[in-house]
Amino acid sequence: MKIIIMFKNILKKIKQKIIGEYSTDIALRYLPVIDLLKQRALTSLSILEVGSGDFGMTTYLKKKIIGVDIIFSEQSNQWLEKIKINGDHFPFFDQQFDLVLSVDNLEHISSEKRRNFIKEIARVSKQFILIVVPYGQAALQHDFYLNEFFEKTQKCKDKFLSEHLHYGLPVESEIEDYVIEAIKQSGRKVSKINEISLLNIYLRKLFMKCRFSKNIILNSIYYLFLLLIPMRKLLNFGKCYRKLYLFKIE
Repeated sequence: MKIIIMFKNILKKIKQKIIGEYSTDIALRYLPVIDLLKQRALTSLSILEVGSGDFGMTTYLKKKIIGVDIIFSEQSNQWLEKIKINGDHFPFFDQQFDLVLSVDNLEHISSEKRRNFIKEIARVSKQFILIVVPYGQAALQHDFYLNEFFEKTQKCKDKFLSEHLHYGLPVESEIEDYVIEAIKQSGRKVSKINEISLLNIYLRKLFMKCRFSKNIILNSIYYLFLLLIPMRKLLNFGKCYRKLYLFKIE
């Protein structure tokens, strides 16, 4: 048992050096975004991240960006200017940012508010909109399973999974329809230039179960999944948990 604990601690230290304090799941959430921004030479644009938390994409992209959220902690972050919002309106001018992105936020908003949320994203975006979100029935069933597993093993509720189930996940057409509608209302045109399915759903279920497990061996195996991060593009096969959308505004 001592050997297993030592092995787990070594893996945790390696993980912190590679992806910091973030989990493997969050790394696999953000790094495809960074990959695409670099591929399309968009990293130099002015960026607003909606629902950034204390670090968001700045963990992986060291540049000054604006981040809005409903709550922040006291953690300092030289790269992120934190702006707290209370409501559906963003405190910015029309088309103030070249790129506005939202990563895993829409599933924490009621379906009735998602249209206005995307409308605000479209309003303050000048050139690009990038949205990443868990989507569809397969992802919802996956969340039901993990929620039950978490409550059984941890004897408490997971706030994020609970919100997924309470609000429901967006359906595939919802994002595209709302973005197109919002841009048209502003008198502009929009085209979808990237749509990428992210992270095989069965692979995610496996490593999330290891993460939530109280079994020290399984919990240690979770840290081995960081070895998949350099091969992340190979993980986007079959049924996937998330989808990334990149829209160009004309």
